[in-house]
Amino acid sequence: MSKRHIGRIEQILENGQMNTHEILDEYMRLWPRATPLMVQLCNFLGKNKQFGQVGMETIRTGSMGFNDSYTIVVWELRRE
Repeated sequence: MSKRHIGRIEQILENGQMNTHEILDEYMRLWPRATPLMVQLCNFLGKNKQFGQVGMETIRTGSMGFNDSYTIVVWELRRE
């Protein structure tokens, strides 16, 4: 099953760099019945050499006067 997930993540990243949330959202849009959990997705991305981290992106979650933010990893498909 993990080979199928990895292949699908490769398909998603062929369109360019995406952060982890964008990858998960696109996966859910294309294959809603087989979407991995966020923890599983992060393991697939982090443990397979065809995926590379290209940086971090700050996500701002401000509402009702609160200014919270967090950073998230941006990924790309490595061409070797």
